[in-house]
Amino acid sequence: MSDLGNITYYLGVGFIQQPEGIFLFQQAYASHILTEFDMQDCTLSTESMAEGLKLSKDESASLVDAKKFQKLIGMLIYLVNTKPEIFFATGVLSKFMQSSRVSHLHAANQILRYVKGALNLGIFYKHSKSPTMLGFTDSD
Repeated sequence: MSDLGNITYYLGVGFIQQPEGIFLFQQAYASHILTEFDMQDCTLSTESMAEGLKLSKDESASLVDAKKFQKLIGMLIYLVNTKPEIFFATGVLSKFMQSSRVSHLHAANQILRYVKGALNLGIFYKHSKSPTMLGFTDSD
């Protein structure tokens, strides 16, 4: 076994180690998702899900390619590792993986528009001699 130095990239996650802590990001993976679903030139959004959006299993709406939708949701679930702010919206959409409709795909594209605007964001874990747990929620 040999020391290869500090980790910089592993399983689609980038690492930047600094004296203050470590920054984790998935910019390359997020860009890959945008390209995979032809959203690399989409307009940006500051919200991962429209406020008050109501999704249902409306049987009259057109179905979308289930495998493609499932692949997108699976990729977004992995992206949650460094973008926890898309967790709720992705979780809501994951309920419709068996019978995904056009409205569900539009909602997933909204998440992609948000991801496009937040490509360079990630998670920073600060070094601390006395670790503390902080939490925040913006739910009603």
